[in-house]
Amino acid sequence: MPAIILSDNGATSGSAGLKTSGGNDGVLQLQTTTAGGTPTTAISISNTQVVTFTNQPTYTGGTANGVLYLNGSKAVTSGTALVFDGTNLGMGVTPSAWRSTWKALQIGARASYISGTVGQPIISYNAYQNTSSQWIYLASGTGASNYEQSDGIHYWYNAPSGTAGNTISFTQAMTLDASGNLGVGSTSPAAPLHIYSSTQEQVRLGRNSSSSSAYLTFFANNSSSAQVQYAGILGDVISSTAGSHGGALLFYTTGSGTSAERARINSNANFILQGGTTSASGVGITFPATQSASSDANCLDDYEEGTWTPSFLGSTTSPTVSYSKQVGRYVKIGRMVYWGVAIVVSTTSGGSGILYVNGPFTSLTTGSNTWGGLVTWNGTGTFSGQQPSDLAVINGTNYMYLHTRSTTGASSDVLVSQLANGATLEAYGMYEVN
Repeated sequence: MPAIILSDNGATSGSAGLKTSGGNDGVLQLQTTTAGGTPTTAISISNTQVVTFTNQPTYTGGTANGVLYLNGSKAVTSGTALVFDGTNLGMGVTPSAWRSTWKALQIGARASYISGTVGQPIISYNAYQNTSSQWIYLASGTGASNYEQSDGIHYWYNAPSGTAGNTISFTQAMTLDASGNLGVGSTSPAAPLHIYSSTQEQVRLGRNSSSSSAYLTFFANNSSSAQVQYAGILGDVISSTAGSHGGALLFYTTGSGTSAERARINSNANFILQGGTTSASGVGITFPATQSASSDANCLDDYEEGTWTPSFLGSTTSPTVSYSKQVGRYVKIGRMVYWGVAIVVSTTSGGSGILYVNGPFTSLTTGSNTWGGLVTWNGTGTFSGQQPSDLAVINGTNYMYLHTRSTTGASSDVLVSQLANGATLEAYGMYEVN
């Protein structure tokens, strides 16, 4: 067996040398010998370049638990840049005393990547879990957070700022379960988006604009399996003036493939249907100025309050009348018109036929003349001794003609020729329109 003795100081110090083993295995061995002792192999190198140390080597001058690496000069060194305690690795920091069943990569003063007890990945900020399974603050004056995956579920935790070394009480802020349901403030989401909060405001939508705000849209598939919009809600900016800003809530639906505004709540708390005055004042419901009639018996499609100027007319020719009072008021609810008049004649002349009073709307075009009103005051003797008692609406017109009733209930028309100076008429009633 060939051998090279590198030094030999006799029986006092021992010796060291290199040798190759016998046979064909081609193993190179580095041996040391104590004084008067038998040579011991310290290092062997096989013919496959495998280096074997008989005993664990010691790197002199290194940092305890430091990981050997090549520095900028390509020299082997160790230091605080990489510290390994046998289970956990610290980069730029000595790893904390982590839970024994966990393995952690701790980076700098606050960041960590952990493999948990069952291998679940955890990313942590300003926190570590100690050997008692307690989460502990790494640094003072800043909050802590965790993100964890386990069994297809994602968890997000946060905590307010605390003191280094103190226990952390995490809040499970967000959860994405294995079904794809996202819970914000909910640990067991029951819908694709489940939001729970102990405060009043739970969702805030916004955009970086002073002309319009956020738009919430609702999409679904059409018959071609394309995603299309079916409805939407827009928070509109009415005024962006600081200190007096105002807004409106607009509701959109899609009809015949086109999305359009159907209603809104303006800044005055008025609910406005499509076509209504968007700046309507007061708290109420605003219908469009022009009725959009519905054939649905259960749909209220119009409401209007207003005035008109009532006058006396003749069925053949109308008289020439000057008035000291002409007041007409109405309320229209759907197809019903409720009206009231107060008329005082100063002078009258001419005209012929049956005496009419004009109404605010054209009446229903079909049916009998049964809708009209009652006379509440007519001024004694102002219709040439006649006492008008009621009015009847002529179908398809906005005319109401005056009746008198005998003691037996017989009805007769009041004529234009019976209208006298000083005539007074106060009446109210209702009729139906198309």
